[in-house]
Amino acid sequence: MIRITPPARRAAVTVTALLCLLRSAAAQSPAPSAASPAGAEPGSAARALLAGAPLLTEEQMRRLEKVIGEQGSSVSLPPSLTSALLLSTPQVAPTVRQAAFEDAGGPRHGFALLNDGSGYFLFARGTDRSVSGFHVDRAFHLVAAASSGADGRFLRLAGAAAQDQLGAEIRAWSLALSPRGVTLPPPKAPGK
Repeated sequence: MIRITPPARRAAVTVTALLCLLRSAAAQSPAPSAASPAGAEPGSAARALLAGAPLLTEEQMRRLEKVIGEQGSSVSLPPSLTSALLLSTPQVAPTVRQAAFEDAGGPRHGFALLNDGSGYFLFARGTDRSVSGFHVDRAFHLVAAASSGADGRFLRLAGAAAQDQLGAEIRAWSLALSPRGVTLPPPKAPGK
């Protein structure tokens, strides 16, 4: 017998499957270590930890990329955001694959692989509809950061403010990929 699931229920099932996959992979993995992020040169993790930069471990990145590939959703990014983040058309067009979750405080977090393999796009959308977006390379070096208010206009962030916000976003993902996990809502585009 074939069962047809309504779209709203299908999204909930996908989210549940994504949450289970993240949690089961985290439970089977050793505790996070100071390993370097995927694609980083040897020793970069130690330098980043000394500099106070948060990192996702290699194991967390493997799990996250697996979840994005198997359970992620495709989203298109608003042109104003791609422009502010210095993202080229081959990196994000027509869509990027992402995983997203909503933390207990309400902000929504997204993590996408760039189509050309050059890095990642991360975003956080607040309960006030503000969005912070980050373009990082494979070693998690910040390429560009931008933030918008409820009006939807993106302004580029620089310096310590950009690094601090990126650090907070990476910490949120590190917690999401830990064994205790988080609740994952249905995927939505970052600017909507």
